[in-house]
Amino acid sequence: MRATMFGQMPSPRRIDVHFHHIPPFYREAVYAAGRGPAIGRYPDWSPEIALDLMDARGIEVALTSLAQPGVGFGARESAQALARCCNDFAAELMARWPARFGAFATVPMGSMDGACKEIAYALDALRFDGVSLFASYGEKFLGDREFDPVLEMLDARGAVVFIHPGLHRGENRRRPAGIQQLRNVISGLPAWHRLARPPPARFDSLLSPLRVTGPAMAIRRDEALRRCGH
Repeated sequence: MRATMFGQMPSPRRIDVHFHHIPPFYREAVYAAGRGPAIGRYPDWSPEIALDLMDARGIEVALTSLAQPGVGFGARESAQALARCCNDFAAELMARWPARFGAFATVPMGSMDGACKEIAYALDALRFDGVSLFASYGEKFLGDREFDPVLEMLDARGAVVFIHPGLHRGENRRRPAGIQQLRNVISGLPAWHRLARPPPARFDSLLSPLRVTGPAMAIRRDEALRRCGH
């Protein structure tokens, strides 16, 4: 609480939409595959460490998403299984601390059928706040035709989509994303001009501000605000 000449003012009740969870099994799987985050190694992470950080920074609610490199570093089947484990882990955080954690779903984008099934599971069974996608996968940005089934499904559901910069092939490993990468995503996400219809009004997206100043942002906040008691 902060005192003022008018009395006590409540501390800010922040909602952090860019808050990574790092399950121990995920960290081990990434390192076993010879991969890692964009820079350095993963920090120590536990729910208790996360809550201490949130309290110290005045964060009321954290909407978690998986850190880089996602789950697409192995075979398609293992990526599907790892995504399910990560989503179940995030669901456990929500169940144990329902007023502090929400979640964006991890989506295995190696298979559009598998991706759509995991989205349905996360939104319907786990009641997540939305899904997390990377700006690109391999050499393809999200506007690529290959990803249309996922984007169309998210549009039909009016889903919130958290778009995180990724390590695009050909880019410097120490600079995983920037203005141009997000510009490529914005210009092609989704490629509704190919579908001969206007952009969907219900497709809400949130672009991660990592290494970007003032990105275009739009997010449905009703569920997050509900957790804060608003």
